[in-house]
Amino acid sequence: MRINYHLCTLERIDGKLVEVPYTESKFKTWIKSIILWCFKAINSKHVNAKDDYDRLMVQKILDIRGLRTCSYETIGGQVIIGQFMWKFGKFYI
Repeated sequence: MRINYHLCTLERIDGKLVEVPYTESKFKTWIKSIILWCFKAINSKHVNAKDDYDRLMVQKILDIRGLRTCSYETIGGQVIIGQFMWKFGKFYI
């Protein structure tokens, strides 16, 4: 399962790379926001993690690839494909 959450495409306009947003049906947008909310609820510790300067590490979630894996953009604009780890007692999954 892969859900592209970021609703824009990259196009060259006058020699510059620009993000051009596109619209979807309201039903698809509604379903994607519910899935994003569930993903953020399950992985809330990772999504709301802050760095040393109290800024959120995960700025924008680009796509969701399962219960623990997503592609996100950091503060500096770097895109990371991260798989979040869960801890149950002494064990990590």
